Amino acid sequence: MKLSRSTALVTDWSTRDSEALEYFARVEQSLADDWKLTLATGRIEFNTSYRVAPSYGAVDPVTLAGAFYYTADYYDYDITQSFYDAFIEGNFNLFGQNHEFVAGIDGQRSNRPNRSDGPGFPDGVDTSVDVFNADARQPSKPDGGTLHSGLDKERQQGLYAKTLISVTESLKLVVGTRYSDYQYDSTGYWTGYTHNEENSVFTPYGGLIYDLNDQWTAYFSVSDIYKSQADRLQGPLPGSSLNPIEGRSYEVGSKFSLNENKLTAQVALYRIERTGEASIDPTYGVTTRNGTACCYVDDGDVTSRGIDTEISGELWSGLQITAGYTYNDNENKIESIDYSSITPKHLFKLWADWRLPGIWSAWDVGLGLVIPPRSSVAQK
Repeated sequence: MKLSRSTALVTDWSTRDSEALEYFARVEQSLADDWKLTLATGRIEFNTSYRVAPSYGAVDPVTLAGAFYYTADYYDYDITQSFYDAFIEGNFNLFGQNHEFVAGIDGQRSNRPNRSDGPGFPDGVDTSVDVFNADARQPSKPDGGTLHSGLDKERQQGLYAKTLISVTESLKLVVGTRYSDYQYDSTGYWTGYTHNEENSVFTPYGGLIYDLNDQWTAYFSVSDIYKSQADRLQGPLPGSSLNPIEGRSYEVGSKFSLNENKLTAQVALYRIERTGEASIDPTYGVTTRNGTACCYVDDGDVTSRGIDTEISGELWSGLQITAGYTYNDNENKIESIDYSSITPKHLFKLWADWRLPGIWSAWDVGLGLVIPPRSSVAQK
């Protein structure tokens, strides 16, 4: 559509204010024989308030109509998240080789009290959006009614372990796993109370690393995927939590150093298989305050595959660069179509920082580029 980069398809009275405060503490204790115990904990407090009327709907490429302001979106929420991580790590000798081991316990809790309202626009008000001149026609800010209260709580805790086994001087085997418990509770004005637990979840992973020489390493890895979707509800209302996303990822690649180890490069081929991806259930239409559908179905069977390359480090004295190219092809195998048409298939990134020479050495000049391809969105 070739919209200007400054285009914002929201009303001019839209506002958003946010504040964040973070605490963090970490303690390390050395033990015998190069072993170490680490304890870390933290807390994040985040609050935001916004009044916004976002636009919805696909734009017809012929008539350029279709976008509209569905409703105003008034939302206040506070997030309090705390976490901890305690682990022990060290080296041990076995069969004439040195090996590494780490094991720990971690967890996090979050509380998200919120107050929300979605006042609609009065009958007869033109809420259509001219995407090429969004300021020309905008509805006035509607009066907000009572902000309805809700509360989301999440808890996650688990045990993990990983070992790096030196099979030979050049070949290493990585084996690890994680055991997790999840709990999600939500009380919402539109959806009522929802409770979901997912316990005794194991997610193993493994890999091989082979040092071809001092500068060149090849590797292969495979890991299980598990992602809770407890906050996505399936119909009918008040809804129940979707099943988790499960799958497996594979990666093979190589890393090597250049320019006397001042520059590193890597290339990787990957394949990611995920089942149970959520998509909006059209059966229930628009049912919640902000114009989105309440309910989802877990019918996505998504495969992503591609290549990822990157080079980073000192190209020459004073010039640091990071450059990369990614090719990604994602497909929903159930429908044999792209799962996400807005996910770029080709992406080039370049970041550079040059420290000026001589009397200007206190100054740096930076440059950053991200070049994606064209993308499109279709709405049925």
